[in-house]
Amino acid sequence: MDSIDIGPINKIEGHIEASGAKNSILLLLAATVLAKKHVIFSRVPKIKDVEKMCFLLNAIGIRTSYLSSDVLLIDPSDAKYADLTGYECQEVRTSILFLGGLLGRFGKAKLRTPGGCNLGKRPIDFHINAMRMMGAEINLEEGLIEATSLNRGDCVVDFPKSTVTGTANAILAAANRQGETHIHGAVLEPEIDDLIVFLGKIGVDIRRLGILIVVNGGVKADSVEHQVMGDRIEVGTYLIATAIIGGRLKVSGINPVTLAEVLRCLKQVGAQIMTDEDSIEIKMDQRPKALDIVTGAYPAFPTDLQPQWSVLSAISDGISSVQDQIYIHRTDHFEELNKMGAQCQLMTGGAIIKGVENLSGTTLVARSLRSAAAMALAGLKAQGITKILNISHLYR
Repeated sequence: MDSIDIGPINKIEGHIEASGAKNSILLLLAATVLAKKHVIFSRVPKIKDVEKMCFLLNAIGIRTSYLSSDVLLIDPSDAKYADLTGYECQEVRTSILFLGGLLGRFGKAKLRTPGGCNLGKRPIDFHINAMRMMGAEINLEEGLIEATSLNRGDCVVDFPKSTVTGTANAILAAANRQGETHIHGAVLEPEIDDLIVFLGKIGVDIRRLGILIVVNGGVKADSVEHQVMGDRIEVGTYLIATAIIGGRLKVSGINPVTLAEVLRCLKQVGAQIMTDEDSIEIKMDQRPKALDIVTGAYPAFPTDLQPQWSVLSAISDGISSVQDQIYIHRTDHFEELNKMGAQCQLMTGGAIIKGVENLSGTTLVARSLRSAAAMALAGLKAQGITKILNISHLYR
């Protein structure tokens, strides 16, 4: 199915459980390249990117199988080195993590450069430079990366700019090398903390000191179990949906701290927010007020919720600006919202939005994962039927 029809609803009511985080399980799957015994992940989201990462694991002899709908068994006992040069790598951005994983496990890696959503320039220079700081020899060909020979002894990796997958790649490469690795400029994203917890379970001596992560290599031969953290982007999408449409929703299985900035913004636009240690409840009974947002690295407002928030801005009372400092080309949804009667004036990295009371259903084209989610929210609010084409993005 590559299109979907969505009609309006009057309100959202209910209680749901958060899924496991997409942005965490993809890092965790790459980390199983280092494991020596069985790994069981629970709360695994059934999404296309997970399937694609499992396919790449299978290519290096690591077997994957579901024990239940959201419990995934990883068996690395027959892991063997293989080049990952097929075009499957281009279908999922986190395939780049096999650079660090394969280097850490086998001392060499060759893979095709990755793809994912088209969000503008997302260079892999940080990944390559991190491996070089650990002594790796890197050879770059058209669309291919080849790396060999991590060195031994203490070393320092320094990231000049925020990079989630770059931080994860450096951690994976360091996790099995002899010596202490200091990773400076590491991101603060909770998905990296979930990776750190998992690596600790398989025996890696790893600790975070703010934006410094210290790794002493070594993996033990024990089977482990790990529950994937709740998906803060999925939960944020549901909370924003409730703020757009109105109603009351409780989401369990999520740490509210991971959404602190989003919750602050929701309160400012008029939502009532109640939290405890593992749940968030939202109540919305008014039209949202306009609010400017600027995305940034965690703990700032997440770029992965910018398109969804743009829908809220489109029907809010007043004029607001949406500015994305992470992916400045994440703007395709603004043009689609304008087809529905929204008033979004594009600017570099975002838009100035004059809120309207109503949107009108029409045919939209999704060009990325989060934009597809935003269009679904818009369809739930708009008068009439909204048809979204290229909806396959949403299943990622």
